[in-house]
Amino acid sequence: MAESRKVAAILVADIVGYSRLTGVDEEGTLARLRALRSDFIDPTIAIHDGRVVKRTGDGAIVEFRSVVEEHNDRDPENSSDPGRRRRRL
Repeated sequence: MAESRKVAAILVADIVGYSRLTGVDEEGTLARLRALRSDFIDPTIAIHDGRVVKRTGDGAIVEFRSVVEEHNDRDPENSSDPGRRRRRL
């Protein structure tokens, strides 16, 4: 039987300082996380044909099946500076 391979880009994301933020303002932090997911994270994943493999309380594992398509669709402004890809919660 022929071996089948699949190439994918995997994104693993986590919110830095999530425990501290929830300790200070749990309801506000959860509300901001929900808004960030619905307004920015989920639409961006959908635009790039990504699939959420697993969500954790403050993170996610996302698969992008086409590495080439994801790379070509990336905003060139963000790709030159990794720090610009961070969002404040």
